[in-house]
Amino acid sequence: MFARVAVRKERSAGRVRRVERDPAAEWDASAWWARIPAVRTVLDAGLELPAGAYFLRAETTHGLYTYLEALADSPDRDLHERSHGEGFLALLERKFARPGFYLLDEPEAALSFTSTLSLMARLAALAESGAQLVVATHSPVLTALPGATLLELGEHGIRRTTWSELAVVADFRAFLDRPDRYLRHLLP
Repeated sequence: MFARVAVRKERSAGRVRRVERDPAAEWDASAWWARIPAVRTVLDAGLELPAGAYFLRAETTHGLYTYLEALADSPDRDLHERSHGEGFLALLERKFARPGFYLLDEPEAALSFTSTLSLMARLAALAESGAQLVVATHSPVLTALPGATLLELGEHGIRRTTWSELAVVADFRAFLDRPDRYLRHLLP
């Protein structure tokens, strides 16, 4: 199981600069996820993170906002004054402003439907500028981004698919079509 792989982080001046597999961690090198080339490279060689790299996660956003607001001459002094979603979108607009390689883990978590559409527009603009984006999501909205390559992870492993074939799309459609089919099992 992927969650059993421990990752050691080297810190420099309070920032994560390198991620690597903990040598004491037990893991199955033959597992499907360990054979994905990008994952295997991190497991075997680690990953150096450049200055300016962000690991932005909903659970740690408050701390990041506090840190950014405390910096001298920070353009980010207003993040705590915004809603969680508005602050997240403002941070993306300010920090994800040039071509690069961006990894996002469930970026829609803080966002309303309308804000998720704004996020989609930002991601499309980044892709158009030459950025590469890898987005882990449970959002049928984000997976509809035109031109995106969709890879679905499941019991089957990892497979390339289309938007209309994604399980998350089928699940949302089924719920929106007949919420009572789900709710009768959950509510008294």
